[in-house]
Amino acid sequence: MLNYVHDKNSFNIFNWLTTKRPFEGRIKRRNFVLLYLPFTILVIFLQTLAQPEIAQNLSDQIAIILLIVLIATVGFGLLYMLPLLVRRLHDLNHSGWALLLMFVPFINLGLILILLFVRGTEGENKYGKEPPDNRSPLDDLFNRRGG
Repeated sequence: MLNYVHDKNSFNIFNWLTTKRPFEGRIKRRNFVLLYLPFTILVIFLQTLAQPEIAQNLSDQIAIILLIVLIATVGFGLLYMLPLLVRRLHDLNHSGWALLLMFVPFINLGLILILLFVRGTEGENKYGKEPPDNRSPLDDLFNRRGG
């Protein structure tokens, strides 16, 4: 029988999803960009490597590893990006359900541009108080309270 000892300093994704409420609150444009762009650049880089023209020059083992890394990155991206996108929509005083527009061609590009460049609602809106300007991107990533 396994004896599980919980370390309160360790990160548990299921605990984070249920107790930290990652979809609540708002995220300012600056922190959204700082968290969104590095992940997007990584995914674009991995997708470029997975292109048939490039992948055919790789050994089969490396191509399979690259595909697994790409799938894992996209899977992780759902846990990473969805809360950020929803909270950015909240900053613009829109429901997270507006994220469904990401499935509509061309409108999704406009939505990304809005999320990246349009200033959020000043002051309090129906999704909470305006985050402080000095809030750390890591605080926003893990939706930690405080400034």
